[in-house]
Amino acid sequence: MFVKVCLIFSLVFFYISESTKEKSSNLDIETQWQLFKNQYRTGQNSYKSVTEEKFRHTIFVENYLKIVKHNFETDFGLHADRLGVNQFTDQTDEELYSTYTINFSTLPPLPKEIKSFSQMDTDPIDPNRILPKYFDWREKYVLTHVKDQGQCSSCWVFSTVAALESHLAMKTGKLNALSDQQVIDCTPNYTCKNGNFMETALQTVKALGGIETNEKYPYVNGKIGKVGNCLKLDKPNRFFADNLKVVNVASNALHMQIALLDYGPLVVYIHVYANFFKYNSSTIYESVDCNQPINHAVTIVGFGEENGKPYWIVRNSWGAKWCDKGYIKILRGSNMCRIESTPKYISS
Repeated sequence: MFVKVCLIFSLVFFYISESTKEKSSNLDIETQWQLFKNQYRTGQNSYKSVTEEKFRHTIFVENYLKIVKHNFETDFGLHADRLGVNQFTDQTDEELYSTYTINFSTLPPLPKEIKSFSQMDTDPIDPNRILPKYFDWREKYVLTHVKDQGQCSSCWVFSTVAALESHLAMKTGKLNALSDQQVIDCTPNYTCKNGNFMETALQTVKALGGIETNEKYPYVNGKIGKVGNCLKLDKPNRFFADNLKVVNVASNALHMQIALLDYGPLVVYIHVYANFFKYNSSTIYESVDCNQPINHAVTIVGFGEENGKPYWIVRNSWGAKWCDKGYIKILRGSNMCRIESTPKYISS
């Protein structure tokens, strides 16, 4: 029996190797390279020199071969996810981690004055309540377009501002894209490298007496990769809700579903690893490799079920060209990628 198992695995990996070679011929790779450049590296995003382009081409080839091999292994049932070429394919794993993720374990604890407006969700669960199988806040017109954090580890701001935009839209009936840049610029001691928490982002909004629109205070950190000067524009034009609070939800899928339905999108912290950046599918994401310490913040906007598998609908901050128009489905009910560890919503 053991010999048969070894033989099967040997054959599988032989075919994987041969298929990878066949599918990833030089011609195919160069075609994919040109398609990649035409879609992601034109205009201001073009390479600055021939040397840089050669360097990025080498990385692209390495990543493309990994994508082909991974997807072939998926066809054999070795993985549940499929990868694809996107805006990250010419970057190394080290670059992606350093630019787009946060080492939360190195951040100092939140000060008492910031913790003071964070509370637990104490609403009792109605055992007779029937929840829908599918729900999506995108269909309720309380979500703005997907944004792109660019070359800055500002996911903690983007996830919070997305939830705040929805919260204010639900309260006032008016949806406005709000300024992530103002929160970044006006948060003390923040750089594009060190990250922070949802509570800090809301504390900044409170200290400012409101938040400007994205149109009046546009995002530029994605291109320059550093924090600018804090600008305080006309207060009457800012958007604000009195008594802003962060409400912590119990760490289980049922409580999260109810909070999502009753109070709006949830901010959560997850773990992303190399293949998450390369994910390019509308199928449900699940991987044992992402069940590690949190390093990224996103916003849950809905839930559903597909072929018997429950999932969360998650809004990211890597632009609309990533994955499924900037969104991803993540397996629900098993704390996949730590998504059910620290859910929060905004109250006022």
